[in-house]
Amino acid sequence: MNRVNSSFFSLALLLAASLAFSGCESARPRNPEAAERAAESRKAFAAARDLAGYDAFKRSFRLEDAHLGYVNSMPESLFIQIRSIKRWPIDAAWWWNPLSNGTPSLSWHDFLASYGAAERIVAKHPWLSKLNHLGGKRSLELHLLGRGVGTDVNDLTTFTLPAWQHAGMGGRPTYCFLARRGNHSWVEFFFSDEDDRAFVRSSSLNDPDPQSPLDSLELSWHPRGKRGEHYSQYATIAPDGGVTLHTYVMGER
Repeated sequence: MNRVNSSFFSLALLLAASLAFSGCESARPRNPEAAERAAESRKAFAAARDLAGYDAFKRSFRLEDAHLGYVNSMPESLFIQIRSIKRWPIDAAWWWNPLSNGTPSLSWHDFLASYGAAERIVAKHPWLSKLNHLGGKRSLELHLLGRGVGTDVNDLTTFTLPAWQHAGMGGRPTYCFLARRGNHSWVEFFFSDEDDRAFVRSSSLNDPDPQSPLDSLELSWHPRGKRGEHYSQYATIAPDGGVTLHTYVMGER
């Protein structure tokens, strides 16, 4: 009898130990990387909500995503994807808020001021508003780095300014937008306060169902582009929406 009790007791201990070990395993994160990403996302969202002016911001916008660090070759920033509640004319934004000693350097007041200036430039181009009435889940997305144009300085200098100057555009690029159509088509625009035209350096592949001349643009100007390639082309757009294609091969006279 004692041997039976002893065997039963040993079996019970083994079962208890097995269950305890199983419980510890289930308590551990199955994907540590996913848990770390989730924690970083919560930290970034908290930093976005802690920026001065958030109450004023959330009356017209909502946060869609946030990251702390380096995104798209930009300086280390609090990167925030934003959606406008009023939807149009600018219904989305990507904002890189540069970090200074690990802390965002700008507030929502700065974003709202820059967004307001961008709205005023868009109002000068009624063809942008007409895009809203075309099909295909249209969106006009503002890109901001700090308070200025949403592109890296080196990228701007190398891949935009040569063709910009070739077109005789006034001033320097001040505003950058992506006009999106669903997930398959986009056109990148640059504007200046000193020119009535829009400048297009790049776009996605041809839209499968074009509904405007912008949907048919296939270009991506590059300083090494050769004549006959879309890498040698850029476009300008007049205030009435008229599109003019240009060819610029650096080194050619």
